[in-house]
Amino acid sequence: TDRTVYAVVSKVDAPIGDGANDGTARNLKVVRSSDRGLSWTVGVQASSFTAERDVVTGLAVADNGYVLLMTVSAAGGGTGRVFLSTSRGESFTQYGPVLADVAANGPFAVAPNFSATGRVAVGVDSGASPATVSLYDQRSNTWGDLGFGLASSGGTRIGIVAVAFSPDYARDDVTYAVGLVGGVMRVRAKRGLGAPVDVVSLSNVYERGYIRFDRGGFLYFGGSRSSATTGDIERVDTR
Repeated sequence: TDRTVYAVVSKVDAPIGDGANDGTARNLKVVRSSDRGLSWTVGVQASSFTAERDVVTGLAVADNGYVLLMTVSAAGGGTGRVFLSTSRGESFTQYGPVLADVAANGPFAVAPNFSATGRVAVGVDSGASPATVSLYDQRSNTWGDLGFGLASSGGTRIGIVAVAFSPDYARDDVTYAVGLVGGVMRVRAKRGLGAPVDVVSLSNVYERGYIRFDRGGFLYFGGSRSSATTGDIERVDTR
């Protein structure tokens, strides 16, 4: 609500294979702007609390102003950690236990009522078991399987490519995911402990993507395909 903009920036070494310059994102920093991007303040150097080769796959600002980062041990999926800052990005601490088998590109979402629930959702795909959404419960300090029942994509680990909470999550308890069902990429919704429901089939198979909502009740999915240079935006009526 204070119009602060956050970003994660880094310098990526050219992968020339000499050990020192191997494509690793180094000098990773969290920066913020309070004047719509005209000037930027450097917060913490993220590489001071993440492993050297961790990839930051998501950044979100909660309803109470806390900043959360999602990191994965590799862009292709692996061990995931969520970090929390209560100081506008000046320092971060790990939030919740380490999460195994995070899907490629680390699908990640923060509940719109985070200040009341502390909930975070992460897409999980081991490459063997069904892909699903893991929900962090602050009271028990555990990750729980929401049972989305998406197909694993094998070694590519793109069985799930996006997760999101409904904008009215405090009222409707609905979580969304985009992932593979029978070889087709679909938007699925799940209300509380109920069974997942297919909302719509998408026109392509995507490797990564994001879900956003507008005020009119439409869901927008923006995804990129295997070429990484081709993408689409698809609109879904969730009313």
